Amino acid sequence: MGFKIFRQLFHEHLKQYLIGFPIIVIAETILAYRLVVFLGDSQKEITVSATAFLGFLLVFMFFFSVMENISAMKVWQNPRYRLLPVSSTKLYFSVMGFAVFNQVLYFAFLALSWLGIANSVLTEITWPGMGDFFDIIRTVFVFSVSFSVIWQAAGLLTMTIAQNFFSKLRPLMGIIIFIALMFADAGISHLGELMDGVIFKDVSQTFFYSLVGRGPFALLAVLVGLGVEIALGIYVLKHFAEAERRNEHV
Repeated sequence: MGFKIFRQLFHEHLKQYLIGFPIIVIAETILAYRLVVFLGDSQKEITVSATAFLGFLLVFMFFFSVMENISAMKVWQNPRYRLLPVSSTKLYFSVMGFAVFNQVLYFAFLALSWLGIANSVLTEITWPGMGDFFDIIRTVFVFSVSFSVIWQAAGLLTMTIAQNFFSKLRPLMGIIIFIALMFADAGISHLGELMDGVIFKDVSQTFFYSLVGRGPFALLAVLVGLGVEIALGIYVLKHFAEAERRNEHV
């Protein structure tokens, strides 16, 4: 059933892909040619680092992440999904898995199409290599998972409180709860980094750092924080979040 939910969400997004992907290609092509005019002959002196490339793409990726998580939030109140014979845990992970998949898909398309267009237009600029690109994808995946888990936990809490108490303050409450969870998550992660700094002379030489870009205690802290937020999201979804009261065929 979990795969069926994922597949259904994918089919519902096909129209979005047919519109969104061509728009990305057109926008990137225009941007590339505008850069040719702006840079002129000086483009041959430019080398784009992996960090700069990631930062450039994350600016656009942030908006994709927000839009995708807003779309995912609608599932929690959609009777077509809430009335399916599936547990809240399976529904949660199916929707969350698709949200992360969709964000990484858009990011990969955004990055690969830009590299293809830019390499054909801005021929003198040196871009990050494939090894750096895989590191970028790893960073994006971690960002997408963390952002989605925190967003959904905040959204489910906000939805539940608004349904019972302060419905008119829902947008403000959502922002406050999201920021609070972000700070809590960052605080837990910082504690893990401090422990890594105390125990390891050079945390960058550890296996965990080479694999995920974090020390073992920092990784453990992130996993604990996300685990708590996931458990919170599932608990609220199961016990408090209600489907919209409207007639809709399953």
